[in-house]
Amino acid sequence: MPGQDYTLAGVPVEFYIARMEPRDDYHHQIEYVLDPSSTGEIQKAVTINVSESGIGLYVFKPLAEGQQIMIKNAIRGSRKAGTIRWNKKVNESIYRIGVMFAP
Repeated sequence: MPGQDYTLAGVPVEFYIARMEPRDDYHHQIEYVLDPSSTGEIQKAVTINVSESGIGLYVFKPLAEGQQIMIKNAIRGSRKAGTIRWNKKVNESIYRIGVMFAP
């Protein structure tokens, strides 16, 4: 219907459609740094899914679309830089984000 927003697991459907490739379930605790050239403060997150081009994460503070992020560990053994493409508040202390890896 026009004007109606559709979601799947609380995430707008267009985010699933826009993916470059399917993601695999991948559930691990990881560490990340925002804007890697800044303070370098390490944050914790939990992975949801991953592909060659991106990752879904649960994080514990609000993050902005377009923000740069460096995943420090646990993505199949390597560091990955990327950009936050979308975010959604899950509850008062958990946010779900989608990250597209840098080429």
